[in-house]
This record gives sequence, C-alpha cells and structure tokens, in this order.
Amino acid sequence: MQVNVRPFQPSDNLDVATIEGEEWSSKQYWRDVAPGEEYVDILDIGRGREFLVAELEGEVVGYLLGLEVDIEKHPFPSDDEFHRQEIGKSLYIDELEVGPEARYQRVAEALLEELVKRTGDYDSIVVRTDPKAKKDMGLYLRHGFQDLKVSDSDNPERTYLIRKL
Repeated sequence: MQVNVRPFQPSDNLDVATIEGEEWSSKQYWRDVAPGEEYVDILDIGRGREFLVAELEGEVVGYLLGLEVDIEKHPFPSDDEFHRQEIGKSLYIDELEVGPEARYQRVAEALLEELVKRTGDYDSIVVRTDPKAKKDMGLYLRHGFQDLKVSDSDNPERTYLIRKL
C-alpha cells in the first residue's frame, strides 16, 4: 500500500486525536483535553513548525509534529555534553505516532522522509526517545540519526538523537 504524506489540515484534528489517544490515553494530560482540541491552534504557529499526516487509502493513520528548537520555550537538558553539540538551527520532533492498524507499513519512515525533504532551512533534526525502545531507536538510526548519549535530568530514561542536514 502506498503511504501518502501531506501537511496537517484542521479537518485532521479528530483523526490525530484518535491516534494520539490510543498511545497516550493513560496519561493525565490527555484525559483533560477533549478529542481534537490539542491541535486546534497549530496552524496559527506559522513558521517554525512542520505538522504532517500520513494516509493509507485516504485514512489518516499517523502524524509527525516538528517544532523549531527554541531554548526559551523548549529547554533541552542541562547536560553540558548536549550543549557542546553543534545543533545549529534545528527542528525538534515533538510527536511521531502511527495508529496500531498501520504499524509495519512504513508509515513512520514515510513521515520521516517527508520531514527531511521539508527541512531546507534547518541544520539538523533532533528527537528524544528511550534507547531501550529498540524499534524507535532502529527507525531513527536507519534514517541517519546519531545518539548524542546525553540524558535528560527530568527523564533519565531518555536520550537525544540528532540528524545533521
């Protein structure tokens, strides 16, 4: 099946919320947000973001939200090793989710590949993930990311990866 990746539209809110809810339903934050409410204002962010959705046979089955790194709004870990990295102007992958019915159909790969095509103004892409999550780590490593081997004091089980562009 062919995966179609396109920019997010407001009409995708409920589809994205459904995918998100399948992954995050146990988290208190998501129980406090009505389905589709999370990204109502996302298009108002304007520049400095990439919000993509993936479709299979016309149905939204995954999404990726990348935001321009802004240390004031999204501080990275205080780890000195992280701050010695040359990340330049970076896009941070805040969310990358694929619905359970579409897993193992190259949806995440298609989203990452499209993101890379759209990052001409950036020097790198940064993501934070659990190094024990073998599938996630494998996905990013296969797509040119390198583990910075720095931890986040708020989430010590996470590490940051970077892909230079």
